[in-house]
Amino acid sequence: MDYIRWAFLLGWLGKINQPQKSHWENLLKTPVGYRLMIKSFIERNFSFVGAWIMQIQKRSLPEKILAAYRQGQFPMVNRFGFISWKRPQVRALIPLDERFHIGKRLTKKLEAQIFEVTFDQAFADVIHNCARPSTHARDVWLTPELIEAYIRLHKLGHAHSVEVWHDGKLVGGEYGLAIGGFYAGESMFHYEDYASRVALVHLVNRLRAKGFTLLDTQYLNATSREFGGYEIELAEYNALLAAALARAETSF
Repeated sequence: MDYIRWAFLLGWLGKINQPQKSHWENLLKTPVGYRLMIKSFIERNFSFVGAWIMQIQKRSLPEKILAAYRQGQFPMVNRFGFISWKRPQVRALIPLDERFHIGKRLTKKLEAQIFEVTFDQAFADVIHNCARPSTHARDVWLTPELIEAYIRLHKLGHAHSVEVWHDGKLVGGEYGLAIGGFYAGESMFHYEDYASRVALVHLVNRLRAKGFTLLDTQYLNATSREFGGYEIELAEYNALLAAALARAETSF
């Protein structure tokens, strides 16, 4: 009887001391377990790589934007949320010469001087307001990555803003990008009637005084047409762009 007891005890101890298979070894016995292991491996390792790649892209985006504008392109977010680079065959401009038109009602608003206008005093506020769906004429295209990139370009002296104030509150504005004698008007917003139009008039006056020769508005709409905006073919646009970029950098 003692021999039987010792044999049973030794067998039981052997099971206890036997190395246990890992959780992953057990999972690998099934296809589902194999997929779970792969998923966990990717999450633990490639999430860091993905974040690292995104940080590199964020740092290089301002330079990409500048390079794109020099080549006649501009960024736009597609329906999948990715940044694409647009170069339409027809481009819209706002004239900086005598063709620039100010309507009678807007003239009265300007003469009344009910708004205070500043430049480059609240760039981040302007671009965030332009990104709001309720104040943007088209689908929202300003992603957090683009906003961060333009704010970086503002700090570098390439992106600029026009702010329109009423009783100390920001009620309208515009922001854009300047390279040489070229200015790309990106977007405007307003919370009071005529506020964005006042911003545009002051922008044009500023560009004229600083010697800019080209004001790009990308696409023609009702507002730009109201000021004398017009369209030209890409070949003509490229010639005007080259001439504007050849001008020496000027302070905004």
